Amino acid sequence: MITTALDMYRYFLDGINKERTTTVTPDEFNRLINICEVEWIKNKYSEFELTEKRIDDLRILEIRDVIPNTGSQVAGEEIFILPYNAVTNVNTPGNPSGTNHGYMFMLNVAWKIQYVDNECCETGESKWIQSRTMKANFEWEIQDDPFNKPKDDRLFHKIIGNLVELYTGTDSYGIEVRFDYLRYPRLINVPTSANPVDIVSELPLHTREEIISIAIRKELGRIESPRYQQQIIENAQTIT
Repeated sequence: MITTALDMYRYFLDGINKERTTTVTPDEFNRLINICEVEWIKNKYSEFELTEKRIDDLRILEIRDVIPNTGSQVAGEEIFILPYNAVTNVNTPGNPSGTNHGYMFMLNVAWKIQYVDNECCETGESKWIQSRTMKANFEWEIQDDPFNKPKDDRLFHKIIGNLVELYTGTDSYGIEVRFDYLRYPRLINVPTSANPVDIVSELPLHTREEIISIAIRKELGRIESPRYQQQIIENAQTIT
């Protein structure tokens, strides 16, 4: 059972059949396995987008944040700051299990709006209303389409940098936005002299073999490439 980062490393070495060499050091493995874990997550997320099935394997990475409007109480002038962390996929010093590893993918966006001159005579604050993404290449078409344009019960949003813009199509404005998103995972770490803490993947046990398999394929592809073989020959010639 793969329950530690060292287990992951040993499983990887078995896979490339290099247990008795130092071809892949723990430091090299740490770099490779973290790249592969993110690749696996992105593939799983893409599969989720295509099938719209719940991504149970990624549940541990799901975060929900509720952000208030810090701008004006005027439609189109609200300010909602995305929970984005430029330093992603890192282990917090002194807290290797960490909690804040940066925004990765948006899952759902919902809003509470303040009704203003609502055509259905709604007043006060709304319940949570889910919104759809305003795609840049269709923005003007959507806003001009009487059957699809934004309105108080059909909201749209667009992410620009670390801000999320709300489109109500009316004078109603956003009060709060609720983000459901995937964060980056904590970094896997096989103990080294620089970092002696064993940090295993926080994803479910059954996914770890899949992630290691990606790393094995990448490493074997590198070893079998003509470029790698040529480098071995050149290194041998240099030594002799």
